[in-house]
Amino acid sequence: MIDNALTVSGRPHPVRASSRSRSTAWFADAERHELLRAGGLDNLDSLFARGASARMRHKGRSVWSAELTAGLREPLRLFIKMHWGRRRLWPRMTDLKTGQAYQSLARREWDGLNRLEAAGLHVPRRWALFEEGRLHVRSAVIVQAVPPPRSLEELIELGKWEQLSTTRRGTLLDLVVATVRRIHTAGLGWRGASSKHFYPEWLPSEGWRMWLIDCEGVHKHITRKGIARDYRTLIRSLQRCQADSETLDRLRQRIERTQAYV
Repeated sequence: MIDNALTVSGRPHPVRASSRSRSTAWFADAERHELLRAGGLDNLDSLFARGASARMRHKGRSVWSAELTAGLREPLRLFIKMHWGRRRLWPRMTDLKTGQAYQSLARREWDGLNRLEAAGLHVPRRWALFEEGRLHVRSAVIVQAVPPPRSLEELIELGKWEQLSTTRRGTLLDLVVATVRRIHTAGLGWRGASSKHFYPEWLPSEGWRMWLIDCEGVHKHITRKGIARDYRTLIRSLQRCQADSETLDRLRQRIERTQAYV
């Protein structure tokens, strides 16, 4: 049984550095390190070789998945997020304000997941972080798949949203807004507050549980302007996936009530 054991600070522990490729690898714990080694996922060269055919979501960025079986009673699905290219010499003002200048996207993802987890939110379990290079860089982060199979955006696009009862839709919207509010209350902002990054899980005995993915946009530079921007991002994401007008109106009402206390 794999738990989510990490160092007290939440920083990745450098288990091994590869002098051959000049890359550095950090692992959440020794058990995950061994499982990744058994699956051939414990070094940057192997990750880039196996993920070479993965579709690029953006220039120099791709995501692919792998299934671990060795040493486990049940198969376990992992996601590997890779980034490569020339480091920006002059950081964006946004990155300077958020303290993320010169950080790899993999590092941002790792730190973002740690910050949300520390705030009591449900996020993918972190397994490993890899970084290489100063000017021409490669990086990767490995995380565990979350339990729910579909995002809020997919529920809407696939017509699953309308199949939910009015009560369940209402409590889910409440949870979405409460989740963003909790992030802000923790002194954080999230540029990725989009419906495609919210993964709701229905638990018969507890109700909705929310999982959050793609957290490289989590930062500690929180302002009133940033809070309003996060909520706008959320609304626009539901508009893009063609949420019905009633859902959008209910979401706006919940956001307005929440912002009244900011």
